Amino acid sequence: MSEGLEWIAREYPEGYALILCENDSASELLYRLSGRPDQGIRLTKADASLIELHNLDPELEDLDHLDQEALSAAGFLGPHISAIARVGTTPGWTFALLTNTGYVSQVDLPVTISYETRAVLHSADVNATQRVAYAVNGRMLSAFDPLHPHYNDGEDPSTLPPPTDGWRGRRKHTLAYLSAFFGVCVPSASEYEELPAAALTGPTPAG
Repeated sequence: MSEGLEWIAREYPEGYALILCENDSASELLYRLSGRPDQGIRLTKADASLIELHNLDPELEDLDHLDQEALSAAGFLGPHISAIARVGTTPGWTFALLTNTGYVSQVDLPVTISYETRAVLHSADVNATQRVAYAVNGRMLSAFDPLHPHYNDGEDPSTLPPPTDGWRGRRKHTLAYLSAFFGVCVPSASEYEELPAAALTGPTPAG
């Protein structure tokens, strides 16, 4: 637990989405997110970011060091790609990290991936807008902005109470709160590891 989650705020200054799913394998979370089995693509954070930039403007970034034929066959290339998720495991949880919040802002992600498990989402964009959501078996139990903790959209906010004043505000405080509440950490070394990845194109399947 030495690293916790706080380092994510430092490594993703332009925004991120952290997804946690309890007791899943990496392949299970990949399927929950994309509706497709593992396509065999393994990416570092740097590679995933380059692919996302390439999809926005192919002339902006070249992918010569990557297997573009494999990426294309697996559906990772093209303007229709909303986000790329990299997935890894940590004791008791599987995690996914996205380099932007556009995808998770469009879909009710924790609900759709939480069937027969628990799912947690923390997203933060470049404008400091945050959202925390907690779902269990397809039910959104708690959902709030840590800056406005009195407004909670969940069915049972007591299952994940908003942070108290000592935790409120900055992204790293929210991450520290979630790490302590759920007893979860994500190793910072995962940023440099080639992790299983999924290309996300739209709303996720339920289950």
